[in-house]
Amino acid sequence: DETPLGPITRDERVILTPYNTARSILDGWMQRDYSTLYAFVASVNSDQSTRPGLQSAYQVFDQAPVLTGFSLSPGVVSEDGLTAVLCADLTLRISETDVQIDHYPLRLFLENGLWKIRFDQLAGMFDARN
Repeated sequence: DETPLGPITRDERVILTPYNTARSILDGWMQRDYSTLYAFVASVNSDQSTRPGLQSAYQVFDQAPVLTGFSLSPGVVSEDGLTAVLCADLTLRISETDVQIDHYPLRLFLENGLWKIRFDQLAGMFDARN
């Protein structure tokens, strides 16, 4: 058969765009899936120090409040294509009370072709209620 093929499609939901990466990070937090969270942590922090080891990171993750819900903006990627910022609306359960945090800036960085969050920024998000 020499009939031309139709357009090839792809499932955009599985491509790690900034939005899908941010969703995976927040899903990992919500489900307390520490291995997923750690997989999306960049190798360096904002101050260029290295991320903590697995056990230290898991201790910080364990101290995080419970994330009960979230929504994300589509976000924007910088002109150089190395950073992206999305806004997250978070619902945290703190002492049996739900606390809503609106428009929290979620910054991602391109590292070896994958979008990542810096550990200090992730830990800051855990403390966003303060």
